[in-house]
Amino acid sequence: MAAEKKVETTVDIVSIFLMVVIRKKAKTKRSFANMITVIGLHLMSYVSLAYGIYKGYV
Repeated sequence: MAAEKKVETTVDIVSIFLMVVIRKKAKTKRSFANMITVIGLHLMSYVSLAYGIYKGYV
């Protein structure tokens, strides 16, 4: 259980670091919360597509 929490925390830290780097390199300045929302929605569309392919819907 503790190892899972450690991995989850590490993944969170790495993902936040990547978001900060992307925000600093972006040409347009957007709020951090808006950028996280857009990326999250975009990733969820991939998850939904992968699930559809797995289930045979697509």
